[in-house]
Amino acid sequence: MDAGPTEGPDPFSRALPLPFRLLLELILGFWLWALNLHGFHLLNIDIFTLVRYPIRPDGEESHLHTSTYRLAAILSGMWMFAIVVFWNVTRGDAELVVQYDWIPNVLFFAMMGVLVLPRVGLGKMMFGTRNSQGVVRLFQGLKRCAIGGIAKPKPEKFGDVLLADALTSYSKPISEVFVTFCMFFKGLHTTNKPDRLCAHEAIVPLAIAWPFMIRLSQCLKEGQGANALKYATAFPVIIFSSIARNNPGYQFFWTLAALTNSLYSFWWDISRDWDLTLLSQTYHAQPEKPFGLRQHRIFKLPMIYYVVIVFDLIFRFAWSMKLSLHLVYLDGIEGGIFLLEIMELLRRWVWVYFRVETEYVRNLPATSIDL
Repeated sequence: MDAGPTEGPDPFSRALPLPFRLLLELILGFWLWALNLHGFHLLNIDIFTLVRYPIRPDGEESHLHTSTYRLAAILSGMWMFAIVVFWNVTRGDAELVVQYDWIPNVLFFAMMGVLVLPRVGLGKMMFGTRNSQGVVRLFQGLKRCAIGGIAKPKPEKFGDVLLADALTSYSKPISEVFVTFCMFFKGLHTTNKPDRLCAHEAIVPLAIAWPFMIRLSQCLKEGQGANALKYATAFPVIIFSSIARNNPGYQFFWTLAALTNSLYSFWWDISRDWDLTLLSQTYHAQPEKPFGLRQHRIFKLPMIYYVVIVFDLIFRFAWSMKLSLHLVYLDGIEGGIFLLEIMELLRRWVWVYFRVETEYVRNLPATSIDL
């Protein structure tokens, strides 16, 4: 039987209520993207050309990742200040945790204000005119991708693909945002036990499915049927998980759907997104390259690729668990849900390195690649 929000927050949520967790995941996303950008800079991968960034830094090549680090640090400072104040006034007491829900609520709107700042004069003074372009570009991409759109000029599409794929990794946190807002507008305390049946039981499944609908729409518009199928396999996982919550007999169908989604997505990561030949019939056709990889690579050590392949396989299955609605209604696993969400963000962070590396290799003459 589903636990209601009146039962109060569980021990994990007393220390880290849902609104704080969501904001922490947002901040982590900025830190990981900054690390991606920094890595591309160190590897001499021209990310500006790949994503058609409107302004290329003059003289100081680190502008883009430095400004992203700066934004992540500002948001982190705000979050740390708020959580320390929250811990000091609540001291783990369930009633006080619920009573002081205004602290993370105010923090949310303050952080949203910081993200909007680069669009106005004050923000440009803080981040610099050139560096403010990054957040502006982010909002433009989100606006376009939110309805399944994609940049029309072919060279600009890669940036939208990266953004939309990142949204699929945030599918569960996005659904939690809907839950939090629903509780807020219904007059419930947002730091209480999450009411994932708030408004309607279909809200959470639809919110989780939304990022996959975006990528499915983009793939269909581009005529990429096989890629569209990858995102379509997420829907049975969500549907059967929702049904299995009240009908355990559907557990088998959920398991089958989760296995199909995880295995197909893993194959796509390795064979199509990263152009590795491990799961391809052509893996033996090029004896001059390491087993299961490709001839042209940016990372010199083959072991890096093998470790990442295993990492992606393990975390792909954890990702399917994250989509599972019948798990999130169980008591006492808020910490486990949060861990699965963090694991998916880390998987996406690693995936971006090798997806961008692959795109970079595809766009370079073979003779110019330093193995």
